[in-house]
Amino acid sequence: MRPFLLFLIGFICPILLKAQAIFDKDKLDQYLDTLANNNKFMGSISIFQNNKNIYQKAVGYSNLTLNEKATFKTQYNFSHLAQMLTTVLILKAEEEGKLKLTDKLNLYLPQLANSEQLNIADILYHQSGITNFTKNLSLSQEKSYSKKDILKIIKEQKIERLEVAEYAAENYILLAFILEKAYGKSYTDLVEKYIIKPLKLENISLINGENNLQEALPYYFIGDWMLLVSSDNSIYYHTKSLAANTADMAKFIDGLFNGLILKYETLKKYPIKEKCHLLRLEEFKYKETNHLYYMANNIDETIEFTTQCFYLPKLNASIVIASNGINYYFDKITEDILAAFLNEPYKIPEFNRPQVYTPQELRDFTGFYKHSDYELNFKIIEKDGQLIIQMEGEPMIDLSSIAYNTFSNDLAELKLVFDLNKDYIILQKGDNKMLFYKYFNF
Repeated sequence: MRPFLLFLIGFICPILLKAQAIFDKDKLDQYLDTLANNNKFMGSISIFQNNKNIYQKAVGYSNLTLNEKATFKTQYNFSHLAQMLTTVLILKAEEEGKLKLTDKLNLYLPQLANSEQLNIADILYHQSGITNFTKNLSLSQEKSYSKKDILKIIKEQKIERLEVAEYAAENYILLAFILEKAYGKSYTDLVEKYIIKPLKLENISLINGENNLQEALPYYFIGDWMLLVSSDNSIYYHTKSLAANTADMAKFIDGLFNGLILKYETLKKYPIKEKCHLLRLEEFKYKETNHLYYMANNIDETIEFTTQCFYLPKLNASIVIASNGINYYFDKITEDILAAFLNEPYKIPEFNRPQVYTPQELRDFTGFYKHSDYELNFKIIEKDGQLIIQMEGEPMIDLSSIAYNTFSNDLAELKLVFDLNKDYIILQKGDNKMLFYKYFNF
């Protein structure tokens, strides 16, 4: 073999190995299994790199009633991240000359007040001034809304251009209507043509208040996983209704940044901050490393699905995490998954063996507790064999035994250590510790 060829192989191979970001997949499997086995996490993760699916894992259940375990095909509701699709389609329409961002709104929705004073860019950059009507309590989440219903509601809203951007999900509804008028096709057909088919996505659907049999059901944890009833999202007209498995979402992120949906020039013309604003992304640097990543975050207030999408440009990798049940620090999970992929140190959590208490024994911990110096108080009750804490004016939080006379709730970052002899509790919230005395029993 020629000396130069030997040198080239010796020089390039380490770079390629590093670029492939080879990581300990068995350890990551063990990490996710540990969370699932301790009722801390149900969900799925997929990692795409260089247009290849290099890791996929699903844990927990998609439907506990039917005892159906999550699989690679299980879909999760990505809710707010559906708005990214709408933005991408607007940019695609501009590429194809179907519209201009300077076009006035009255070209597409003349029936709306002040539509001649706004252009598409105003809506895209959240400067339309449209009111947040979807949060109006008079709008029933139990009924489905047609396009005609939504347009009637929008016509009643005040729309006036803002000097400073103010986020409103309703802007994406307007953008969806504009796309339909520009192309003469339905919004769902446009997603199919420009995103699903080119990327060959197989497990994705635009649910719209409809029952999707492939989608995981959402759960919350109080002593056990409890089903959360999801609200109807048809008021958002597909722009907040995206169900997909994590592999397809990772493939979408990968395709977006690799010129498979939009031309490279389209995204390149926007500065990083503006591009992040348009696509609802945030730019971060991973700890003290030189790794930059973009993150699309989705923690929905009305739907119990927690998802995050990452793109690491230096490694050309996309990571998608989705959960339909979380009883742990989600930020900690995502941080550890990033660490695993980047070969940074992280630990598999150790959950202490809990002390088993009977309902009668749990009643020894119940009572009304107050701080001796501050106006802080809470009550602790026992219900159906479960110890529960409730701060004044706050919702109830279940407590799990983690050791002798010690209880915690990982999601709320609470830890309580009881001294039954002296009738006090040391309450720890994060790094802060406070002493509370029992004033009376229940």
